[in-house]
Amino acid sequence: EQYNVTYHQHMVEIHRRDNGIGCRTEIFVAPFDDVEIRRVTIVNETNKPRVIEVTSYSEIVLAPALDDERHPAFSKLSVESTFMSAHNGLVFARRPRSPGQSDPVMLHCVVAEDENIGFHGYETDRGAFVGRNGNMRRPAGPIEGLTGTTGWTLDPVASLQVRVRLGPRETCQFAFLTIAGASRANVIETAGRYATLSSLDWAM
Repeated sequence: EQYNVTYHQHMVEIHRRDNGIGCRTEIFVAPFDDVEIRRVTIVNETNKPRVIEVTSYSEIVLAPALDDERHPAFSKLSVESTFMSAHNGLVFARRPRSPGQSDPVMLHCVVAEDENIGFHGYETDRGAFVGRNGNMRRPAGPIEGLTGTTGWTLDPVASLQVRVRLGPRETCQFAFLTIAGASRANVIETAGRYATLSSLDWAM
């Protein structure tokens, strides 16, 4: 019903309003770490309780852009995913193409402190997310439920879902983080420094 984007020097701010729900998304990169933060604030502007599911989605590359452009299907076959319950997140790593080669590792996770925000599922298979004969305007995953697939998939994606319960006129806040690093241990260590909403305030 209403959609507005504001570009600041340090972030992008998206405001939208649909069916009595207001949503503000702030997108910025931490100044000292390879972390993209998408902080989401949701407001129930109605006089009745609401339950909302919010789903993230991104496609995974983990390779030089030119390599992915030349052989996208082959590039995606080399990406493995695992779920980390401790961080409510997905870790993605590439199979080394030669001995001694080291590719970046990525962690996509949720930061939430409100007891009314619950982790609700994850997906790493684009085919399952979009669904048979589906498309990105109305993908099957957020509607029918994410399957919880991990491992090697033909077309890897990072998708996390949270379920938000809001009373009348209530507000809640959470964030999706995407962290890049040289190793699994590296991204987990970085995630530990951004595990609270106050740490995201500090980063901004």
